[in-house]
Amino acid sequence: MKESLSILKALFRDYYIRASLDLPSDFYVREFAIQPIGVETYVRHLSFSSISELKQYLVTNVPLHLYYSSARYREPGNTTMSEKGWMGSDLVFDIDADHIPKCVDRIELWYCRSCGFISTDTDVKTCPYCGSKLSRFDHIGPSCIDMAKHEVLKLIDVLEHDLGYTNIKLAFSGHRGFHIVVELSNDEALMPADARREIIDYLKLSQVNIDDLKIRVIKHGKNRILTLPPRITDGGVRRRIARYLASRISQPQLRDFILGRSWYIDVSTISRYANEINRLIDEAFSEAVVHVDEKVTIDTSRLIRVPMSINGKSGWLVMPINDLDISNFSLDPAVLSPFNNVTFSIVMLVKLPEIIVIDRRFKFNQGDKVVLEGAYALYFVLKGVAKIVGIKR
Repeated sequence: MKESLSILKALFRDYYIRASLDLPSDFYVREFAIQPIGVETYVRHLSFSSISELKQYLVTNVPLHLYYSSARYREPGNTTMSEKGWMGSDLVFDIDADHIPKCVDRIELWYCRSCGFISTDTDVKTCPYCGSKLSRFDHIGPSCIDMAKHEVLKLIDVLEHDLGYTNIKLAFSGHRGFHIVVELSNDEALMPADARREIIDYLKLSQVNIDDLKIRVIKHGKNRILTLPPRITDGGVRRRIARYLASRISQPQLRDFILGRSWYIDVSTISRYANEINRLIDEAFSEAVVHVDEKVTIDTSRLIRVPMSINGKSGWLVMPINDLDISNFSLDPAVLSPFNNVTFSIVMLVKLPEIIVIDRRFKFNQGDKVVLEGAYALYFVLKGVAKIVGIKR
């Protein structure tokens, strides 16, 4: 693997010499961190006063992973967190496909680098044949990335329409999900972790009683009151539920009422469709939940991958998505990899079942030698299941 590391280091260095990193405008008050290639630990508490200073550091200390902090500090380079002088943090969301319950296009297995033994038993950590420590291989297929895109759409809808945020940036993580950063300033940036947790609760509907959203009869003295279904014009959680209802209900009068196009609806219509609407509300409630990694959002000192850096888990770029246009984002090898014009000869170290990487199907036996473009070859190399034996530029 030493040859692979040497080749990777040279390739990554060449990339960072010419890279145009997408940094926040106030990068000089952010902490930076890297994991150098071939090193298990991270180097933290870095700070840079200019882009040229940062790039020179990256060329000298070639990173496998590159991060900046969501927080702004008076002394970002101070190695003691309590002495950095926190000045506020952006609001960060991580949507990872493996957090989505419906994502089934995934595999996880444990393999031995020494003898090639593989197992899907997560409790097995040591090779039963040679005693070596097992390594983990995980893979998320493109269908799950599409599910993550849908979660991004739901999140952006809530951020814009319910919470009123406008300064939102979006990027593909370079692996299996998306990063969403709301750039906060002044008092907003001082939002404590508890307030950020409340946003998570709102996204996940964890404090909402679904029965309060349903059509039901409430006794009020001698009278009986029939509650109305959620409407787009209600705002908040009811708006989120109403969006789903409007996409499923075809009855014209009822649909217009839910969309807010009509202020009147006959009680008999509500009564007639109450059971169907309540069933759809159950579906809508599940659909409206936004699956984000709550630990990321709550952490006011979270490190974020630098857009246009290379994700060392895949060899793909952390790709900014302009204008929040997630619908038109697709996994394109020519865009994802800065090395797709390089041809790699790799040898597979373990047997792999059939998987889809970007747009191609692969299935390997241990010892297979294959020639692949950068977007595919480096994916297997950086996952630890292949080694580079040659390249052609």
